[in-house]
Amino acid sequence: QNLYGAGVGFIKLTGRYFSQIKCRGKNKYLGTFDTKEEANWAYQQARPAALNELVDALLAEGKITKKQAEIAKSNYGVIE
Repeated sequence: QNLYGAGVGFIKLTGRYFSQIKCRGKNKYLGTFDTKEEANWAYQQARPAALNELVDALLAEGKITKKQAEIAKSNYGVIE
């Protein structure tokens, strides 16, 4: 966690905040925002899809069971 919240950073040159989310080693840029709250909101909106992608990939690779995938999705509020 950083000063602005998970997935949020500040661009000194523009005075705006940016948001990004990392899943499976890749960063997905979510945009720039006027406030850190808006940037954090974008991150929070993208988080369930990223977690779903991660759980599905782990299941496909045989690293977790179907039951573990269901529990993980249930715990993180991921809805398919």
